[in-house]
Amino acid sequence: MSIVPAAVPHTKWSRVVLVAIAAACIVGVVLLAFTWAGITSSAKNIPLAVTGPPAQVRALEKALEDKAGGTFTIGTVEGRDAATALIRSRDAYGAVVLGQAPEVVTASANGTVVSQILTGLAQQLQAQINQATAAAAGPAAAGGHPAPVAPQVTVTDVVPLAASDAKGTGLALAAFPLAFGGMIGGILVSLVVVGNRRRLGTLALYSILAGGLIVQVMQGLYGVLQGNVVSNGLGAALALLGTSSFIVGLNALIGTAGIPVGAVTTMLIANPISAATAPLRHLPGVAVPAEHPTPNTKHQTPAEIIVPPPCLDAVPAPGLRRPVRHLNLHSRTRWAAR
Repeated sequence: MSIVPAAVPHTKWSRVVLVAIAAACIVGVVLLAFTWAGITSSAKNIPLAVTGPPAQVRALEKALEDKAGGTFTIGTVEGRDAATALIRSRDAYGAVVLGQAPEVVTASANGTVVSQILTGLAQQLQAQINQATAAAAGPAAAGGHPAPVAPQVTVTDVVPLAASDAKGTGLALAAFPLAFGGMIGGILVSLVVVGNRRRLGTLALYSILAGGLIVQVMQGLYGVLQGNVVSNGLGAALALLGTSSFIVGLNALIGTAGIPVGAVTTMLIANPISAATAPLRHLPGVAVPAEHPTPNTKHQTPAEIIVPPPCLDAVPAPGLRRPVRHLNLHSRTRWAAR
């Protein structure tokens, strides 16, 4: 005699609708978590060192405040070497050197986003210099003098990315293995290892081994990372340890539910706001200290920044009794050269 299994009742249509709505809401939350930081970000309070003749520096400061208020926090330094030192110590993201040989100094290793902004600034500066030079050519020709020659704005990358990763793509991609690796370590330790000391020991050993492996692949195989291998390995290990210990700690605090809570928090909150693809100052809602912030100012793109030609500010055109362009403007934020 065969046993006929009881028929499983079909799911109610109301439950079908609720499941579909819940799944769609989850997709929306995941989409927002991965996109809101990048789409709503904007450049603000980027530390910019400026050096050159005082009149030219004041003109540049005023122009940037008027046309790109809030984008830069400008500070003056004594000479190009001081500006470069601030960039290397990450106290400044870039620098503008004014004078007879204008130059925009960048550091693409600090993020290609800021480098693109500074490159756009250099292009606008060059366009304004060319325009002022063309305007001075007429009076010079009328006086029988040679036409002035516009100086060329050079862009110098003092801390470039690796030659094998000039666009920083590989460096940005390395952020995901760090986040995912930390999650894997935390989940495995929470489920397999018993005992607080043993869990701590496993986390430490795992972080060192996984961090070293990541650095060997990204630096030894792909050549994306630069610098000291040991220091890079320790940095990767600390990143893995931070994520994995967070999940293990939640598991010890609230039980098994802590594992998905820690994993979801890491993937949907911590990873998008980690500033892996853009500087911290670009993230929405991040308050970055500035000595003189400009409130209620719309941030503009580099193409909208109109910079007066400070390099021609104090250079008299032949046949004229005063400079081609003189702006008696007041400066704002100041830094002291370190």
